[in-house]
Amino acid sequence: MENTSRRQSCDTSSVPEIVVEPADDYTAAIELSNACREFYRNRVQATESFKRNLNNRNNDKASKTTRRTTIDDSMDKLRCEMVRKYLLLALIIELDVNDLR
Repeated sequence: MENTSRRQSCDTSSVPEIVVEPADDYTAAIELSNACREFYRNRVQATESFKRNLNNRNNDKASKTTRRTTIDDSMDKLRCEMVRKYLLLALIIELDVNDLR
């Protein structure tokens, strides 16, 4: 029984008909299995290679010092000013408490 839906979807008039012997079916199945296995192995190797490259890039980025920007400098300055004002406020509050005693 032939699959007519496949024949309807493509023009096979220029393609010669191929007769497959029972032994060829077995060989074709083995070749397909081998091709799938080879594809899988190639994908595993490619994935492992990609992961190694990604890890190497991440390690390189972690080992290098990042370049400071003006935003980094401004944030450091803001932190210092906030600490200074907090300490000054704490000192004023402590002095006021001591004056009340």
